[in-house]
Amino acid sequence: MSSAGLKMSMNPFCELAVEQSLRLREGKVPSLPVEEITAISIGPAKAQDTLRTALAMGADKAIHVQVDESVDPEPLTVAKVLKAVAEREKSNLIMLGKQSIDRDFGQTGQMLGGLLGWAQVSTAAIAELGGVNG
Repeated sequence: MSSAGLKMSMNPFCELAVEQSLRLREGKVPSLPVEEITAISIGPAKAQDTLRTALAMGADKAIHVQVDESVDPEPLTVAKVLKAVAEREKSNLIMLGKQSIDRDFGQTGQMLGGLLGWAQVSTAAIAELGGVNG
């Protein structure tokens, strides 16, 4: 099945991650401040449509890692690319959608956390940081 001619749209789970990032930047969770939001897409040229959507929603910048139309990166490859971008950008928080909608994978976040040596949460309803004793 070919996706030629199809318009790219943002995965609804990724859209939720962008929306939560915007809430954090607006100070809705004072213990978890966000200064800058960078949207990242790994895909063919037409994946830029999803980045435009993220910018229109309020992301500060976008990074497109372009791959050939015939390439469908596996979760580990995506995690490795995100790790490289996170290190280059000096990121300290990464939010992803919980799973892809094309193949329903839900592995990239866990793999990325492992590659970075960071703690990771697979599903959260509320984000708040605090000390062990309060």
